[in-house]
Amino acid sequence: MLTASEKFDIHAPKKYLEYAETPAWRAFRDKENQASGASNYAVLKKLEEAPASIEAVEAYYAGTRCVPKFMFPADSVPPAQARGALIKAGYVLSTRPAVRMHWQGKVSPLLLARRCPVQMLSAPLAGAAAALPTAYAGGQDYVLKVLNRQLARGARAFVALQDGQPVSLCVGLGYADAFCIQLLYTAEGSRRIGCGAAALLAALAWARAEQQNYADIFLDCDPDDADALRLFGRAGFAGQEAPVYCAFKSLVPPGWRQCLREEL
Repeated sequence: MLTASEKFDIHAPKKYLEYAETPAWRAFRDKENQASGASNYAVLKKLEEAPASIEAVEAYYAGTRCVPKFMFPADSVPPAQARGALIKAGYVLSTRPAVRMHWQGKVSPLLLARRCPVQMLSAPLAGAAAALPTAYAGGQDYVLKVLNRQLARGARAFVALQDGQPVSLCVGLGYADAFCIQLLYTAEGSRRIGCGAAALLAALAWARAEQQNYADIFLDCDPDDADALRLFGRAGFAGQEAPVYCAFKSLVPPGWRQCLREEL
């Protein structure tokens, strides 16, 4: 039985990305945002058809600048089983740590949340609000493009203001019974004063409202980001570190490392 967050991983991207799917594989792409790893990836669903599926996926990306890669959601062939077919096709199975955290229903009194205005947006980000995900991505616009696609298909953005200017952004997307915090980012000059917590609490309040009534509110966090882990923990999230896997047909990106057979 799949959990609400596992169903989200499988189906939510279908709301805002172009995709093709057969009983043996699924692939997503965004021709207008080919730099986004979160928008361009494939999934192997049947091991016995893996070679043909890999070939079909590579044909799906032909003519784009997307380098094929395979992710491993709950309906995929497990990494240990897919490893051989992927290596034969020239892929490098890689891993990185992550913490999937689920909201437990109670906010700690230790959470510092600034009493500041928070705007809820359902339209694509523009102007000063759009500058926040652009800064998060080091000046690139690939994260902004993903968020704007999500906002066009039902996501919500919560923007905390300081002196009338957007300083913190929290974006969440729902699918079925699950609501996922896609991004929480605060401008450098406004950190550690509770603006990020204010935006996050606004997102939680909206997701918990009766008309939404999401059963599972969750997010993924970098286990090396101590500040984020502390913030999310005080906001009521809890989870355990677990590896995430991806097979790349190119150089392994920063933050990932090649996965050894004995680790699977």
